[in-house]
Amino acid sequence: MMQRMVDIANASYSPLDQTVQVYARNVGVLRDLGISASGAADFTEALNHALVVTATKGERAASVQDVLSKAMAVGRLQADGLETVLANGARVSELLAAELNTTVSGLRALASEGKITGDVIAKSLIGNLEDLRAVAGEMPATVGDAFTRIGTGLLALVGNFDQAFNV
Repeated sequence: MMQRMVDIANASYSPLDQTVQVYARNVGVLRDLGISASGAADFTEALNHALVVTATKGERAASVQDVLSKAMAVGRLQADGLETVLANGARVSELLAAELNTTVSGLRALASEGKITGDVIAKSLIGNLEDLRAVAGEMPATVGDAFTRIGTGLLALVGNFDQAFNV
């Protein structure tokens, strides 16, 4: 699974530690929803790509990931968390709206009614993974993206040395 996390981080130009944290925070909740560990990795990948598509990086990306992880843990996305997603994760908002057959503006009412559940969040992301991969794959990389990939490569290398030599 660690190699999958490295692959996800590299494909989405996301920091490895942030990618692993998203996976770790959501794997148990997703398991409770009947989604396998591989499906939890798909969720992580889809979320990373959705953020890349809208050029959401750094603290803004972490804030969306954090809000969605909390929503998954409590079972629904509340109105205040939705505001973070609307402000920083446009593509995530669009996917949620499509899953619920509403508009992005219509999400506010559904959040106050408790209808943006963990299941809805998971389906909206995992169900669109292939499209998100395609769109994110067409985006040009920046110098900052290259440095993020270098950092991911170094962390993976250290992990491999640690595993090989039990350091």
